[in-house]
Amino acid sequence: MQEVTLQTLVDAIKSMKSSTASGPSGLNYEILKAMDKEHLGHIVHIMNEITRTGKVPTEINRPLLKPLPKTDKGLNALSLTRPIALMETILKLYERIIFGRVLDVITRHKMLREEQYGALPKRSAGSPIRVLTEVIEDAIVSGKELHLFSADIKRAFDSLEP
Repeated sequence: MQEVTLQTLVDAIKSMKSSTASGPSGLNYEILKAMDKEHLGHIVHIMNEITRTGKVPTEINRPLLKPLPKTDKGLNALSLTRPIALMETILKLYERIIFGRVLDVITRHKMLREEQYGALPKRSAGSPIRVLTEVIEDAIVSGKELHLFSADIKRAFDSLEP
């Protein structure tokens, strides 16, 4: 694995949304965007140690568990909340860098079929929707029977069974 460079870190910081919640340290993207290169160099060093050793330091590998309200009734009842584990910001950046590298390899070597739209660069939900529309229109014009199945699995893994 290549080492993380200062420029890679700066690019990753720029790509992150400023309004996201910070992890246990309270370090957020606004703070990171304001840091000079000398201080960002320390973060690069941490990331390269993780890459070299394969181990994340315990100090930054502790998520912050917070309840999020499911409704506008707030946090009055625990049954109306769902937990979220906030990961340390430095690890989110490291994850973004590693995922970007993996995505580059997948894209460069055409490891996914063209029909795969999820998480691919320059791909959107518009293309499969257009294809679906054309299939439906074809069925209408040809008079042939068409069976469709659609499942929304966006939140399929948000909760665990007891």
